[in-house]
Amino acid sequence: MRGTNVGERGTKGGKLMVLAYPGVEGVTVRVVRSARRTVALQITQEAEVILRVPRLMREEEIIDFLCGRRPWLLSHLRQVRERLAVAPPKLTPEELQRLRSRAKEI
Repeated sequence: MRGTNVGERGTKGGKLMVLAYPGVEGVTVRVVRSARRTVALQITQEAEVILRVPRLMREEEIIDFLCGRRPWLLSHLRQVRERLAVAPPKLTPEELQRLRSRAKEI
């Protein structure tokens, strides 16, 4: 299985590579290359998948790593998406300010 390299650009922490993850609909993996020795797979609270890898790690190794973690990735991504589906919407700055004002009155 190979990923589709959707784009690459330089970032402060290293090179950023975005992969369309094969076999998993709707999952895009942001690969961040930096001066590190370990690999870290992260799913953010917004259901974004980030893979942090050593700068010299080959794309084939990255895909192999993702394929090996596929069950974990899908399971945790589903959990995060379920939480997002039932989470209340984020408040706008105006709503936050109004609530702060009301709280000060109380």
